[in-house]
Amino acid sequence: MGPKSTKQWVPHEYQRTAEKFIYRNTIAAGPGEHPTGAALFLDPGLGKTSICLQAVQMMKQLGYVRKVLIVAPKRVATKVWPDELAQWSNFKGLTMGVAVGTAAHRKKILSNPYLDIYVTNRDSVEWLAARMKQVKGPRLPWQMIIVDESTSFKTWGAARSKALRSLITRIPYRVILTGTPSPKDLTDLFPQVWLLDQGKALGENITAFRRDYCVSVGARKYTKFELRKNVEDTIQNKIAHLCLRLDHKDYLSMPSLVTQDVMVDLPSDAMAQYQEMERQLVLALQDGTRNISGAAALYTACRQVANGAIYGDDRQVLQIHDEKIDAVKEIIEELHGKPVLIPYLFDHDATRLQKAIRGLTVIRGGMKDKEFAEVIDKWNNGTLNPPHLAVQPKALSFGINMQHGAGRDIIWYGLTDSLDDYLQLNARIWRQGVTSQVRIHRILASNTVDEMVRDRTDQKFDVQTNLLESLRQYAKGLQL
Repeated sequence: MGPKSTKQWVPHEYQRTAEKFIYRNTIAAGPGEHPTGAALFLDPGLGKTSICLQAVQMMKQLGYVRKVLIVAPKRVATKVWPDELAQWSNFKGLTMGVAVGTAAHRKKILSNPYLDIYVTNRDSVEWLAARMKQVKGPRLPWQMIIVDESTSFKTWGAARSKALRSLITRIPYRVILTGTPSPKDLTDLFPQVWLLDQGKALGENITAFRRDYCVSVGARKYTKFELRKNVEDTIQNKIAHLCLRLDHKDYLSMPSLVTQDVMVDLPSDAMAQYQEMERQLVLALQDGTRNISGAAALYTACRQVANGAIYGDDRQVLQIHDEKIDAVKEIIEELHGKPVLIPYLFDHDATRLQKAIRGLTVIRGGMKDKEFAEVIDKWNNGTLNPPHLAVQPKALSFGINMQHGAGRDIIWYGLTDSLDDYLQLNARIWRQGVTSQVRIHRILASNTVDEMVRDRTDQKFDVQTNLLESLRQYAKGLQL
């Protein structure tokens, strides 16, 4: 893992509060008191990782914990946790192994009896759960589990959620972490809170939760569940003892965050093509639930046309316009060589940006960990040349620290439909440790679905989780 640092982590008062909250809800919880679980819903940048390492060290010293399992997104598992452990001298007494990669490597790490902390990625949870079935007795080798970015397990019926629940019930002390616990609504919270108390607060399973707090909308396979009116306060009161919510605005003296919308007009031929796509989209929406897949595909096509290119039937990229490309170039010129981070939506966005911006570095999903780490290090130490980096939001949304570099400008080439990804990506730079104003430039095509996505984002409404309803609301205002 490399040499340990001699720097000491000195917690802020709010971080001490979070540590105490973990103790109170785990080792200090006696029979009939609070369940043995704590949710830290802390904004990005408030130091969740260091708080947890401090708590682990204290609980280990007191004899309550010998071994800890951490489940996190892959790059958070392979970089954020090991880097944080190595960064501060406070944690020099802790040893960590990262069980990510091949099955053979994961087995090797998990079989090492001399480690204090075992870190694995969320995609390995099913494999781990199957392996742990071989362990006899009611308990697993770990006394504590930390689920980093617990929203990864907000879908009750997902295979990895089921696998994690089978592990959780055999580990006595539980902590979940996220900065955005319910980007859609409070229904996202139930599967996460269940990990802490196995349903004591909100129901023993999803069926009980829906019975008590939800109404069904739609028919047959298109049924979805929405919260009943006026139940939010009841839910929040029932889980208040499990959750600690800290907002960066209350605890950090952060530089300002400025958001600028850069509007571009599509050329007449491109707008005609876009409007035809939008007309077909409205017709598909009017067809009701029978044409969900068609509406979603047409929506994606509208977004591509707004961005400037679209995939043909054979995945060939068809160029339409360069309005957004030109807007990005203009912003870069105005910044006179300052670093910029450019989130994009489609692969053809990145390809076209690379052609237009000489030397542009691109982070894509599936990028090798070593290559990814090298790019982030260059960004942070100022050696990325030229200092322009395009990123696919889901490849960068969790845990990565990028505030140490000089970059303070984020140019959204196309806004993501996921509110969670939007907030998390912006928080890679606008977080504790940033020293100057951060500017977000959102490039939007006028009179397109870009404006709907922008409005829903600003209202903290996750378009991705309720796409059809968002589109129906948008279609009501169209004159076709």
